[in-house]
Amino acid sequence: MSQLLSLSARTLSCWLWSSFVLGLAIGGIIFLIKQHNIRQRILAGIPHEKLETIREYAKSTMAKGFTKEQVKKALIDTGWQESQADALLHEF
Repeated sequence: MSQLLSLSARTLSCWLWSSFVLGLAIGGIIFLIKQHNIRQRILAGIPHEKLETIREYAKSTMAKGFTKEQVKKALIDTGWQESQADALLHEF
């Protein structure tokens, strides 16, 4: 009987840990999807041509060795909102 009880406790413990890990994974996925949707809404307000131009600027500037923070500061200094710069630079 004690072996059966011990096995049941281990099974329960395994189930609890599995449920916890699964909950964390699902929560993480939901968080990432929400963040992606927020970035998409922020960028949706920018005309396509302008968005492509600024993406190319960011890509080429970082290819020259500038950091994301430097590109972000340049974007903000030229009138872009911080949320727009963050959403755009998350792609890189």
